[in-house]
Amino acid sequence: MAQETTLVVKDKSLNVVLNMLGIEISFDDQALSRYRVTVSKSFRQPEEALDYLLKDKPFRIEKINHTFIIIPTSQAIPPNPSISSAGERKNPFTGMVTDAETQELLGYATVSLLGEGNRPLVVGATDDKGAFRLSTSMPPRKIKVSFIGYEVLVRDVSASASALGTFPLQASIVPLDETIVTSHEIRPKIDRTAYSITADMRQGVANAEELLSRIPGVVYDPVEGILRVNQSKEVLLLVDGMEQPKGYVRNLSPQRISTVEVIHTLSGRYVSDGYTAIINLILDREYRGYEVYATVSSAANLSGGSHIDRLSSVQPLAGINYTNRKLNLYTTYSYHQEQLNLPVHKRLVYSGVELISHQQPSDAPNYRYERESMNVAAGAGYQLTPRQKIDIQGDYMWGQADARQVHILQRTDIENQDKRMLKNTTTDRMDDRTFIGSASYRGRLNNRLQLLGDLTYNYYYNDIDNAYEQDDLFRYQTGNRYNENKNLVSVHTEGEYRWPSGTMLNTGYSYIWRCYGSESNKGNGYLDYRERRNKAFAYLQLGRPEKLYTRIGFAVEHIRADSQDGSEQYVRFLPYVQSTLKVSDAVRIHAGYTTSQHYPTLYQLSPMVTVIDTFLTQMGNIELKPSIQHQVAVRISLWNRLTIVPMLRYTHGYISELYTEKSHRLYRTFDNMNSREYSLQLVYDQPIGRHLRFRNQLMYYTAESVNAEIRCRPDGWLIDSELNYELPRHSLNIGLGYHRNMRKQVVSQGYQMVDKDNWLLTVSKAFCRKRLHITLSYVPPLAWGVRYDQVRALETSLYNERTVLDLKPYNHLLLLKVHWRFDRGGSTLPEKRPAIRKEEREKRTLELY
Repeated sequence: MAQETTLVVKDKSLNVVLNMLGIEISFDDQALSRYRVTVSKSFRQPEEALDYLLKDKPFRIEKINHTFIIIPTSQAIPPNPSISSAGERKNPFTGMVTDAETQELLGYATVSLLGEGNRPLVVGATDDKGAFRLSTSMPPRKIKVSFIGYEVLVRDVSASASALGTFPLQASIVPLDETIVTSHEIRPKIDRTAYSITADMRQGVANAEELLSRIPGVVYDPVEGILRVNQSKEVLLLVDGMEQPKGYVRNLSPQRISTVEVIHTLSGRYVSDGYTAIINLILDREYRGYEVYATVSSAANLSGGSHIDRLSSVQPLAGINYTNRKLNLYTTYSYHQEQLNLPVHKRLVYSGVELISHQQPSDAPNYRYERESMNVAAGAGYQLTPRQKIDIQGDYMWGQADARQVHILQRTDIENQDKRMLKNTTTDRMDDRTFIGSASYRGRLNNRLQLLGDLTYNYYYNDIDNAYEQDDLFRYQTGNRYNENKNLVSVHTEGEYRWPSGTMLNTGYSYIWRCYGSESNKGNGYLDYRERRNKAFAYLQLGRPEKLYTRIGFAVEHIRADSQDGSEQYVRFLPYVQSTLKVSDAVRIHAGYTTSQHYPTLYQLSPMVTVIDTFLTQMGNIELKPSIQHQVAVRISLWNRLTIVPMLRYTHGYISELYTEKSHRLYRTFDNMNSREYSLQLVYDQPIGRHLRFRNQLMYYTAESVNAEIRCRPDGWLIDSELNYELPRHSLNIGLGYHRNMRKQVVSQGYQMVDKDNWLLTVSKAFCRKRLHITLSYVPPLAWGVRYDQVRALETSLYNERTVLDLKPYNHLLLLKVHWRFDRGGSTLPEKRPAIRKEEREKRTLELY
């Protein structure tokens, strides 16, 4: 669709005018800023204006995907004032020579002609055939070609050779034996940071999951099998801006991924989904081919003990992807079995009675958890036009879990010191099934307008069996069997429009209907909860990335909830403002205020009663409301190596556990409270020489419940540090990491620790032409800096609890991951790319005639 563009400018630099066109352009600011433009003219489309502005100027244009690359063919650089011994002036040169694929993966090559002392000698440029042409007849002594991430080639040149005036440069590459694993290009945006994926970053990684661990601020935890961003595991993975099955996303071939975007501030449709960050994988749109892959991951416990399971986790996975010019097909299957067998110790005080766990042998754990699950996913995408695509996908998940706790307790009546021993056993069994189906559309109607929409249906069903048995002077036994279910339908539409000035408007609408239900095995209904949400949002981005730009907007959501207790409706307003200031090429400051919503889960709403222990019974709270989180953060980026993030989060209506007494019974339920958290985070990512890379994330946090009965202020340090040593020639990577991830989450009457700490030694090696990757990780029983006790601490005027889960048996693990991939295919060349054979590009040489 044609879109007229009008330019009215007077005496502005060329780079500024090009930014007004509203299309994606990559160029050298310094080279373009030397030209001044005065124009008053209308064009049928922005591409026509681009050609007009560059006419008769020493630049050429290449188009990769939807981005126009402006490449200097010569540069008018003022002469160097240094004078040779013969009194002749020496002219420095920094030119560009590139083919499109090299440019996309490595950036531009720099060509320099050197004289005495290896100083720049003459001005020249590459012609359309990739040859370096001299602009003077002065004979150079050396020619140097350097590529980002590749070795610098320096060749002696004879005087007779320079008389020809042309130095042909073959379009292939000599790779370095030693590679620095780092991103070639980092593009900070107002709500995200985009990282161009280079061949160096793909070196030695088997799938997208491992590739993401090389992005600053992103940590892949092989022990838990999860990704963290800014010390949070509430991370959503997208592919080209759309949700896809987790197994498919995590096992994408690194060769297919061109860019990774890490979105730090959420807006629009995701402000009510409970995520703290989004990772968007942008695929190479020119990729064609197929791949078959299989992965087996397992964890073996080496701590010993007759009651400890040797094999704690097994997870096989397999998948097939196929892509041609129009069609993309994929399917994945995974199975996961895990089991834990750990000691748990308790101290409970309620209503004048104290219960303390009797000391048990370390090799006789009293808490056992087993779960097995299976997931099948399939999807298809069809390219309607080069700019429009539709996708359909489906997921089916099944799982079974058993949790059993056996406690031998000393029961003491505090008032009369009456003591006796009792034994209680709690068993919970679950059998759940989930189905998710969705269809989506994504298209760019012209260079300014982009639309997307999707429809999703989610069904969940879970059978629950809860039983409690107490053995003492008076035997007691009880049980509950019931099921719970969820139906959810969501419709989402969104549009994005860009003006030539750089202004951008993003607006959309979402409708969500969800129904929660539960009933006993006898058919008695306990929960019938229905909710309708209508959400509209709009965000306006002003300014240009060169200096200062701002994004402001809001989301408005109307919520109507109906249950057996009645109906309620209310409106939530969620403002958003973000600004980025580019102080210099080395310093950027990003600051903003955002709001988001977190909805109660089925588990928290259901009023079904389950027995926890001798004192405690749990039931949900159907009157819970969504919480609103307010976040103020400043992100200071220094040299794309160090990021400093002070942050304040205030949550109004935070959903927390609450202990209360009803009819002489102690109940654990859920309620809305207010909480706040202060944190300071530092992210440092730095290559050390050609082999080593040091990554470090450090966060200090302190939190408190504002309106609780007893205000608790847990605090602590979170650390993710890794030192990696890589030998690309041998496809070998060795890493040593220290991970302090155990965090104290504030609740209304105390805190609950989650996650775990560990040291981790990892060795990864590729075989069979890099089709087979084997990774061996070891968690040593190293106690320095590691907390083995996962504590739950509560203190109220009614009830005190301290429960300790001992993780020591599983801090002595050996993890093995074997990944095999067979693929055929690669990226096809766009029309404007030079026709260069891949095998030539892999062995770049410099030939001088």
